[in-house]
Amino acid sequence: MADDRDEPTTPQPASSDAPPPSDTQSANAQSGQAEPPYQILIQYIKDMSFENPNSPSVFSLGEQPKAALTLDVATNPLTGRDVEVVLTIEAKADVNGKTAYVLELAYAAVVRIGNVPKEALNALLYVEIPRMLFPFLREIVCDTTRQGGFSMLMLAPFDFVQIYRQRMAQEQQQSETETV
Repeated sequence: MADDRDEPTTPQPASSDAPPPSDTQSANAQSGQAEPPYQILIQYIKDMSFENPNSPSVFSLGEQPKAALTLDVATNPLTGRDVEVVLTIEAKADVNGKTAYVLELAYAAVVRIGNVPKEALNALLYVEIPRMLFPFLREIVCDTTRQGGFSMLMLAPFDFVQIYRQRMAQEQQQSETETV
């Protein structure tokens, strides 16, 4: 028996000033699907290093290492609408002044940008995509420190909005400096 329900339709822009749809948008519109704002095409470890310079003596000190962390986000434009988003973390841990371990990890994704307003693009690249990648980075950090002979380094959720605001403030300061 045939289904008499109507197919869902894609809302059309109210303004005639809208740019013409891309080939992908046209294909999606014909199939009844709206273009997603972004797609994560692939995730990968871009670079990774784990050093345990004072082993095995650091294990006999009887204390858990205290780690200092730095986390950053960078973007690299690729071809077309693709952008690489890279989360980097550096964890330096010591026990009684001796280096226990140094972990450096760059975890990345290639993201295809879809229908995203220009004013929302930086928030997508510096906040939303990093939030999605962070659990994978955290798992790699936990596994690596455990396999390095230490207790797992459990990373707390991170406020990527803070990095975004700092980056936007730096860009604004640079643009003000260039106009002077």
